[in-house]
Amino acid sequence: MIFTVLAVTLGISIVVVVTRNLARQIRAVTVPVTAPALSAAALAWWATSDLGVFASDILAHMVLPVGVLTLISFGGWMLLTRSSMLEVIGEDFVLAARAKGLPSRVVRDRHVAHNAM
Repeated sequence: MIFTVLAVTLGISIVVVVTRNLARQIRAVTVPVTAPALSAAALAWWATSDLGVFASDILAHMVLPVGVLTLISFGGWMLLTRSSMLEVIGEDFVLAARAKGLPSRVVRDRHVAHNAM
């Protein structure tokens, strides 16, 4: 476990250092374009080298923790969005939109959801 954490930390830090150094040397292309491309190249090299076995093992074991953290944060965002939507529904402009005769879907999607975000 410790070896895996150290390997991932070392791999990410090497990618970051190499990407930054190469991005500074290449002035013709902007950093937002070169950084992901160089990171992808470094990760591709890492996957095709002898460390590829470790890379696939790390990725396979990261599926469950990443999924759990995603679902936890998704639940929080849904509660926040619901609370904001319920707060905005009581506003005067929503009542005015309904009084104009707009369908409830249009009121919900265009007026309430837009202002709840």
